[in-house]
Amino acid sequence: MDVRIYELVKRAIDQADPIRLLEIGAPQDEYESEIREITSRVGECASVEETQTLIQKIFVKWFDEHIAGPKENYRAPAEAIWAGLQSLVKGKVKNKPETE
Repeated sequence: MDVRIYELVKRAIDQADPIRLLEIGAPQDEYESEIREITSRVGECASVEETQTLIQKIFVKWFDEHIAGPKENYRAPAEAIWAGLQSLVKGKVKNKPETE
């Protein structure tokens, strides 16, 4: 697991707190299972929309559709994750060693 991607996903999910569990005092690792699954699968996504769908599906899987809520609840973390991933990719390309 890429630690940078994990930290990016964790920050986005915890900040969004889509089910409001952290807000009511749940432990800081409340979303750990969801974060790990998102981290392992986010590389399959080709857009913010796909990232949003992935996140919502994972939350539905772990909590159920009623508790997870609508897809719209996952737009902000999807945008944050997508932007972070794009920055990581640009950083890899920028830091790629040149061949002679």
